[in-house]
Amino acid sequence: MAEYEYRVTGRVSRIKGTCSAGHKEGDEFDFSSSLAPPLCAGFFHDIWPWVQIFRSGGSLPYLKDPDFLVLQCPDFQNCLRIELRRIKQAQG
Repeated sequence: MAEYEYRVTGRVSRIKGTCSAGHKEGDEFDFSSSLAPPLCAGFFHDIWPWVQIFRSGGSLPYLKDPDFLVLQCPDFQNCLRIELRRIKQAQG
């Protein structure tokens, strides 16, 4: 398993409507493992590229905070918003 320099976490910050996967505001996910967290598969598929950029130390030049990104679920009628945070791992 690859060791990444950064840990990435996600927190559901808002839901408009009812999430069909049962997610609630405040739900938290850890994207640091090679296993997918218990997140809706469609949403996970959409956010995976950004998770990988964060995990590998890449940058998105349009972000005000290079370690924080807000993404939305593709279900526009029951839109869920997740906040991704990147945390530098301690070197051991």
